[in-house]
Amino acid sequence: MTTSPDEIKRKIESIDFTISLLKKERRLLRKNLYLKKWEDNPFAHDKQTQKTAEFFYDLNYFIVDAKKPEPNPDNFEYKLAKQIWSCYAIGKPFIKELCAAKDNFVYSTEHLNPEEKNSLINLCQTMSNQGWLEFNQFKSGVETTPKLSGINKNFLNGGWMESANRYLINKTLHSFANEKRVKCCNVFWNIKLKEIGSEENHPDMELDIVVELDERFYIFETKSGMIDFKKMRDMANLLDTEKSRFIVCSSDENQSSKKHSQCFLIPLPQLETKLKKLLAKGFTNESIAE
Repeated sequence: MTTSPDEIKRKIESIDFTISLLKKERRLLRKNLYLKKWEDNPFAHDKQTQKTAEFFYDLNYFIVDAKKPEPNPDNFEYKLAKQIWSCYAIGKPFIKELCAAKDNFVYSTEHLNPEEKNSLINLCQTMSNQGWLEFNQFKSGVETTPKLSGINKNFLNGGWMESANRYLINKTLHSFANEKRVKCCNVFWNIKLKEIGSEENHPDMELDIVVELDERFYIFETKSGMIDFKKMRDMANLLDTEKSRFIVCSSDENQSSKKHSQCFLIPLPQLETKLKKLLAKGFTNESIAE
């Protein structure tokens, strides 16, 4: 006897439902098995991280490391990222050339107005003060000699975006929280997670930024290159819940703002505007595109 397509679909749905119930039961059993480890987890008892730790614990993960909110971060990379962002259109092509250069080069400033030239010179001065480059300014350009280490180059090739992302998220969320009189807004970054029951010696998941806003959570990944949408979809399947949203921030300004494969995709240059719109809409599946 031939089974109809509709009956096959119903059987698949029934199996999928059973699998979801079994996974839920397995998570509960694992939690009971590792309850002592949860009770000993420092993030579960720190008032600043407790809610976030409980959120991830419900998803079957322990927080094993996280950077806590800083009112005024004063490390050089964070300040440099803010400065790059403040002159993004001017600084981006210069930094691209700086990272590609193997020797000194002349960067033309003939296309820049006086204010833009000043911004570029200030950026060069900031990096020169840290020994990242040497430069000489003249009327039509800047002669530059790179002094970048591998770590410095990685930062300028895209790492700075994580710090800029954190700055923009901090700025936007605190503005939103003040306007709406939301009582709690914490921004954690470099969050490392271990799945409950995992025997691995390294974190099972690392997240760029996690925001706790009242009873909601916003989880951000920053991507400066190609986006692995399959991986992002898998992360969204886990992290996009009734009280959380998973958001991918892309350096590609040509990417459209949309809900893509269950994760919200926002180009970094549009982050402030789009994030405000997303926050205002709350947890809906509405588009955040113009």
